[in-house]
Amino acid sequence: MKKYLFLFFVFSLVFQNTQASIKTKASSSEKPSVLLIHCDQLSKWPLSCYSKNLPDYKDLDTPPSLTPNIDKVAENGLLMNNFWCNSGVCTPSRASLQTGRYPDATGAYENEIPMNLDEHTLADAFNAEGYTSVYIGKWHLFGNGNKKDPATAGWSYEPFRFKEPDVPYVTFGYQDLMYRYNSSHFKYLDFIDRTQPPYEDYNLVGQNDNTYPTNVFSDKAIDFIRNQGENPYFLMLSIPDPHGPDKLRDDYAERNSEDDQYVPPTVTSDQLAKTPRKRKKYCNMISLIDDKVGDILQAVAESNPNTIIIFTSDHGDYMGEYGKFGKNLMYSSANNIPFLIQWPGHIAAGAVIDEVASNVDIYPTLMGLIGGELRATNPIHGEDFSHILLGQGGEWKDEAVIYHSSQQFAGIVNRDYYLWVSNDNDAAIDDKWYMERNALFLRDGGWESPETNQFNNADYTDVKEELINRINYYNKRDNAGASTWLINQFGEPSVPSNISIVKINDNQQNTSVISLEQNSPNPVASTTSINYQIKKSGRVQLKVYNIALQEIEVLVDEHQVKGGYKVQFDCSKYNSGVYFYSLSLGTLANSKKMLVL
Repeated sequence: MKKYLFLFFVFSLVFQNTQASIKTKASSSEKPSVLLIHCDQLSKWPLSCYSKNLPDYKDLDTPPSLTPNIDKVAENGLLMNNFWCNSGVCTPSRASLQTGRYPDATGAYENEIPMNLDEHTLADAFNAEGYTSVYIGKWHLFGNGNKKDPATAGWSYEPFRFKEPDVPYVTFGYQDLMYRYNSSHFKYLDFIDRTQPPYEDYNLVGQNDNTYPTNVFSDKAIDFIRNQGENPYFLMLSIPDPHGPDKLRDDYAERNSEDDQYVPPTVTSDQLAKTPRKRKKYCNMISLIDDKVGDILQAVAESNPNTIIIFTSDHGDYMGEYGKFGKNLMYSSANNIPFLIQWPGHIAAGAVIDEVASNVDIYPTLMGLIGGELRATNPIHGEDFSHILLGQGGEWKDEAVIYHSSQQFAGIVNRDYYLWVSNDNDAAIDDKWYMERNALFLRDGGWESPETNQFNNADYTDVKEELINRINYYNKRDNAGASTWLINQFGEPSVPSNISIVKINDNQQNTSVISLEQNSPNPVASTTSINYQIKKSGRVQLKVYNIALQEIEVLVDEHQVKGGYKVQFDCSKYNSGVYFYSLSLGTLANSKKMLVL
C-alpha cells in the first residue's frame, strides 16, 4: 500500500451578502405579526396589479379598478412575477405551503388523500416563537370532505364534534380553530353562536355579511386582528372564493360586464361562447374579495402596522383556456400564481421581482423574516428567500419543481424555460389530462400551445436534457412518486452543476454556528466517522466531493434541530486520493479534507 503525506486544511464556504436596502430581518424585541390571506383558485390575470403588466394581457379590457385594495399590497410592498404552486390542485398545494415540503412527502399528493397526521406546519414554528396561531376558513387537508365520509369532512373545532363525531381533531399546531373547516364549497354559512356548529347550505346563497362565507370568514379575521392589537400573531385566512359554484350575493351580480372580459387565444372554439359569462361571474367574486381585503387592511393599519401581509392563492383557474374550467393541468396560467407581500419599513414599496420561488419556500422564508427557526421534524424542501424580499441580494436557486396529482407528470420552471415530461407507459394520460405529454416552453410572454412547444426542437436539446436531469434529480432525492418512471425513462440523474459547487476558503467564519470536526480515522481505508455540531435548527447538508470538486455522495440532507451529530462514511468503494467533505446550514458552511488509502 502506498504511503500518503497527509495535510490538514480547514475550509469554509463564504456567502457574500450586500447591505439591505431598507431594513434587515426582525429582531427578537420587535417581532411583526403575520397575516397570510389565501384564496381558492385565484389566477393572476384578474388582479389589476398583474394584468396591466402581463405581456399576454396587454389588451385586457377588465377595468383597472377591479382590485384596488389587493393592489395596495403590491403598492405598499412587493409583487412576485414568478411565484408558483408546486401542484395545481387544492390539497397538494396547501400541504406544501403549510409544511415547506413537496406534496408527495406530505402524503397529500392529491385531493382525496389527507395530509400525514404527524406533519408539522407553519403554526408549530410560530408557536415556538411566542406567536398566537389562528386558522380561519377552508383547510382541505383531510381529503375531499365528502359528507358520506365524516372522517374527512366538516369543522375542526372540538365542541362541534358532536355534529360529526368521527372527524379527527387534528390541530396541526394551530391554537385557534373555531372557524376552520376542511373542505366544501357551500355559499351559505350562519354561525348562531360560538358554542354551536354553524349551519351551512349548498343550495342557498348568503345575501349579506353574516351569511356569505367570504364575508363571514373575513369579518372573523378582522375581529381577531382588532382584539389581538400589538400582540404578535400568525393568522391564516383561507378565503373559499373564487372557486365555484358561481353563486354570489345579488348585490355583486353585476359588478363586472361580459363585454369587459378578455378571451385569450388558447380558449378553445367550443368554449368561446361560455368563457365571457364564466369570467364575469369569476371576477364578481373577486370584487367581493377585494372589498373585504380593503376592510382587513384598514383593521391592520389601525391595530398593528408592524404586520407582514401576504396575499396569494393555492392555484389558478384556466377559465376556458385549453378547453378547461378549473385546474390541474401543467400549463402555467393556473400554476403561476399571485404572490404579494408588504412589511412597512422593511420591504421596499412598489418593488417587483422576477426571481422564481414556490409554495415550499413560504415556511422557511417567513421564519427568515421574523428571525425564527425551522422546527419541523421532517425534512424541509423549501428554502429561505427573505434576503431577496428585503432587497439584500445574494444567491438564490431561482427555480421551482412542479408535481402533478396523478404522479404521471413532473416539471420544472425557471426564468427562461418551463419543461414537463410524462410517463410513457401510461396510455390513459392523453385522454384524461388533455395536455402535451412532454413540453418545453420559452418563458417569453408567448402563449403555451402545441405551436410553441420546443420539446422536439433540436436547437434546445441541451436545455431539455439539463432540465430533465434536474427534475429527475430532485424527484429521486425526495423519493417522489414519479421518481421510478423518471429513472426508467431517462436513467440515473447526475448532480446538477450548481449544486456540486464547493467554494474553498481558509477563513474560519461560521464556527460559532456550525462546527465540523476532522474525520477519524484519517487517513482512512474503509469507514470513518464525521462529527459536527449545529447551534441553531435548519436544513443541514453534509456532502462529499472528489479532488475535482464533484459531488460524489450526500451523507445528510434534512432539517435538524440544534445539537451534536455523528455520521459514518463508507469510503471503501472509492479510489485512493484526496476528498473533501462539506457541512452547510443555510448559507453557512465549513469544509475539511480527508485522505482515502
